[in-house]
Amino acid sequence: MRKLLLLVPALLLALSGCATKGGAAFSEASAQPGKSLVYVYRHDAVAGEWMPTVRIAGTPNFDLPNQTHAALNLAPGKHVVEATWLRRSDLSNVETALTVEPNQTYYVKVAAETHDGAVGTAVIVYMTAKTSVRVVQREEAMKSLPQSKSAF
Repeated sequence: MRKLLLLVPALLLALSGCATKGGAAFSEASAQPGKSLVYVYRHDAVAGEWMPTVRIAGTPNFDLPNQTHAALNLAPGKHVVEATWLRRSDLSNVETALTVEPNQTYYVKVAAETHDGAVGTAVIVYMTAKTSVRVVQREEAMKSLPQSKSAF
C-alpha cells in the first residue's frame, strides 16, 4: 500500500508533462521593416504526442505541437523550411523552399496525416503516414491559424 501511495504522485507528475503547453492566442502581426513575416503552423486532424522540429537557417530550431504556430521575421531571399519528426522513425523529414520579399506575409503549413488500415469490418493493426511542408495561400491558412496558439 505504501508503494502505491508513492506511485500515485509520481504518475500524476509524469502525466502533467503530457499536456500541451499553452502559448499566446493567435493575433495577426506585421512584418518588421525590411523583413518578411512568415507564419509556420500545424493544424492536423489527428493529434498525437509526436511533433516535428522545424528548422530554418538563421533562426533557432523549434518544436511545433499540433494547433500551434510560429511567427518569424525573415530576411528577404530564399529560405528552406524543414520539418523533422525525431520521435517517429516512420515519418519522413520534409522541406520546402520559400523565396520571400520584404514587407510581405507568407504562410507555411506543416502536416502529418495518419490512416489506419482496415480490411472489411476487421481492423488490421498498422498505420500509414504522410508528412508535408508547403506554402499555402492566406485564405487556407486563416481557416486554422485563428484557433492556434503560439509555439513559443
